[in-house]
Amino acid sequence: MNPNLIPCPYCCSPGHPKFVYAGKNYFHCHRCDLIFSPLSKEDVEASIRHYRDCYYDASADDQLSPPRLEIHEKILDLLEKAREPGTLLDVGCGRGAFLRAAARRGWAAQGIDPSLDSIREAATVLKGCVFCTTLNDFDPPGIYEVVTMINVLDHLPDVRQAVTRAAALLQDGGFLYLRVPNALFHTSLFRLASTARILWPLRHFCIFHQCSLTPRFLRGLIHDAGLTTMTIKNAPLAGGYRSRGADAASRPAAVLDRSVYAVARLGEIISRGWILIGPSLEVLAAKDTDRNR
Repeated sequence: MNPNLIPCPYCCSPGHPKFVYAGKNYFHCHRCDLIFSPLSKEDVEASIRHYRDCYYDASADDQLSPPRLEIHEKILDLLEKAREPGTLLDVGCGRGAFLRAAARRGWAAQGIDPSLDSIREAATVLKGCVFCTTLNDFDPPGIYEVVTMINVLDHLPDVRQAVTRAAALLQDGGFLYLRVPNALFHTSLFRLASTARILWPLRHFCIFHQCSLTPRFLRGLIHDAGLTTMTIKNAPLAGGYRSRGADAASRPAAVLDRSVYAVARLGEIISRGWILIGPSLEVLAAKDTDRNR
């Protein structure tokens, strides 16, 4: 094999060099459309230590920011259009903000996270409902009507294993909800930022974690996990729904957020859901009883 090609961790096809970001090499699999950064065993262990020991300090404030809390409400709105509140598992629950919002709206919500500090804090309000563990090691008390993974999947070293495991935790007819950065948006933005020095600051808006997921990859991932895609669409922005009473300094950012989302939604509507260019994507998939017989 060409030494510049790296086997795709999802389908084992050759991954072609794509770009370098933050000192990490990213590759693109033309077969399944996954964009990924190769991980050694040592890299995986270092990542586990980071999320266990350091993630709370790095992200605690962001988890409780007003834009993030508004996104939680939008997610629950979407879920409640599909079903009445019931049992829910949030994978990567962090400090438990989404779980608290779900509980207020009548969901029997539980959560898991590898960060001990995050779970300690969440347990002060959600005692008995949050567990310090990973998805692979989780021993659930039962199965769930909904499993959510909000800005989690692209951090994981094995997305196939994660979604397959999440699907196994769903009851028949249950729903899996995913929210992830849209690889189409962020790779295009990075390419634009690389064309001229004056555009270089745009790099700071690019999001690349362990892998970067496109709509095409997500459709294949959902199918391979034995689920049926109900919807895949541009997700509302974390900041695109600032309240009317927001201070004047935040209003220009709110206008920009809404403009970006409006353009993405227009493309989505015109293409009947096939052109998805927003910064984030959200997926709702169902565990189809008939398909899994």
